[in-house]
Amino acid sequence: FRRVLFRSPVLISQFDAQGRHVFCNRAYAEWWGIAPGVALGQTQQALFGEAAAMLAPSQVAALHGETLEQVIAPQPGRWLEIRYVPHRVASQIVGVFWVAVDVTERMQREATQKAFVSTVSHELRTPLTAINGVLGLVNGGALGTVPDEMTEMLTMAEQNGRDRKSTRLNSSHYLD
Repeated sequence: FRRVLFRSPVLISQFDAQGRHVFCNRAYAEWWGIAPGVALGQTQQALFGEAAAMLAPSQVAALHGETLEQVIAPQPGRWLEIRYVPHRVASQIVGVFWVAVDVTERMQREATQKAFVSTVSHELRTPLTAINGVLGLVNGGALGTVPDEMTEMLTMAEQNGRDRKSTRLNSSHYLD
């Protein structure tokens, strides 16, 4: 069983109640750039310095019995989704299991999608704002008197433009 854990592509580690590594698999060691044996007996703080500060609050919460998840970027441009699980022996918490997945690609895709939605939204708002502005000027009489037959249609067009702009462009759920 330990051999399966060691070879798993998921980052797995185990810590004792003092936060020292009891076990870490190959994926964990490779992600952090250390040899698996180096971590044993060491705290994350000793091994990872500032990056460990992001992990500490969740580690402490798990030592107090909470099971929780967090997504963090402990290294520039690299993201982990971590699940902390208290390690209980006879109802006493003796450490923490740590299971993580590298979600860097997912986070990059989400950032690209957000940038795309923002750009499309801006590109669509600009002409709609101009069109609504012209409709407002026409309806306000800036270009002269509007014939009665056109007033209702122009007012409806202006109102529809405002409604659609605010409801559709302020929501990106249609791209999810």
